[in-house]
Amino acid sequence: MEESPRDQPSIINVLSAYIRNHAKKPKAGTYDFDAPSDIQAALTALGYRNPNYDSNAVIDLHGAYLSGVYLPSGDLHGANLRDTDLSVAFLNRVNLRDANLAGANLDDAQR
Repeated sequence: MEESPRDQPSIINVLSAYIRNHAKKPKAGTYDFDAPSDIQAALTALGYRNPNYDSNAVIDLHGAYLSGVYLPSGDLHGANLRDTDLSVAFLNRVNLRDANLAGANLDDAQR
């Protein structure tokens, strides 16, 4: 996104879809306190992008399993986080203004 700001809306859509499709709740009886590295990397890229180039793109992570993600700061302003599991997530200084958090699980999340 840094190299091609004009492509940022498309990249936001691709990374959001990747996270939604790959960040699924683990099978019963298994639990890892850390998010998978590919999901963590994609979320980090979205969180640290320059929002001035978003155009009309919206970060859409609805229904994703993001338990244990680590995002100590960043911008998820206006993101669709409906029904997202953010339990045990570290979101200390993340901008969540106007984000849709309806039905999101924020148990033990640090915000």
